[in-house]
Amino acid sequence: MNKYTIAPDDCLILVALQRSSTLRGAAEWLHCDAGGLLRKIQRIAKEHGLLAKTDGKWRLTQEGQAVAAWTQESILSQQEILRSSIHLRIASTAWFAEQVLIPASHDLQKLFGGRAQIQYLTPDQGLEKSLLSGECDFVVACHAPENPSIAHKQLQPELWSLVMAPGRLKRSSRSLSVEDLREIPLVRHRELNPAVFLNEELGYDPMVSLTFDNLIGVRSAVINGLGWSLVPKALVSDDLKLRRLIEVPIKIQMDRKVCVWWPRHHQSERKQHAAICKWASEAYSAI
Repeated sequence: MNKYTIAPDDCLILVALQRSSTLRGAAEWLHCDAGGLLRKIQRIAKEHGLLAKTDGKWRLTQEGQAVAAWTQESILSQQEILRSSIHLRIASTAWFAEQVLIPASHDLQKLFGGRAQIQYLTPDQGLEKSLLSGECDFVVACHAPENPSIAHKQLQPELWSLVMAPGRLKRSSRSLSVEDLREIPLVRHRELNPAVFLNEELGYDPMVSLTFDNLIGVRSAVINGLGWSLVPKALVSDDLKLRRLIEVPIKIQMDRKVCVWWPRHHQSERKQHAAICKWASEAYSAI
């Protein structure tokens, strides 16, 4: 059975010593005897090296300070869990969370009567692994999951746009066509080649100027006039409104859907699934 390497009571002793300048003050904060506390401090120092005596005073080592900080974070997290009857951990890509989900957080709170504790995650291990390992409760993504252990609901088609910086071509955006793209290099995501979706329209292979492994980099490059690209419209919605980017009027065929995922063995929580799906769909429609 897994257990704490350092007992919670010992962790609290570190916090008490960090807060108080004297052993007696730490004992008062912990509501214990100073003599008994000293013996515990000596044991912690010997067993874990989290305390050291310098200039006649017990002080936290660097590792002790880190454990004390973790202890205080754990106390706050526990308090948050107890104060809130609903804890939601929602994973997504960084750009989708920033552009779509986070701005709609108030609406999510309303659906749960203001009782939800919301945590947004962008897991390094990947969305499917994060969900199946229990790191998160839901995933909102622009594609369906591959693992059959994950249930999902498709919400609506993901919209895409062909964009460029307004100063890249000296003509009105209304008169732009794909033919004008010959003058400009392509900025592309390494896992998506826009030419595949636009080959009939383009009629040529575009010159690639930059390649990125993330859409945030693609967006930045296009805004800075380094080329044109094909991107999710939600990624550049604000940029289009503020005229940092312009959209080339062209029909784009992309077979991608905004979806909500959850572990299949959580099917009993249907009301919560329905609420998350409703919220995510409305959040995306508002973009």
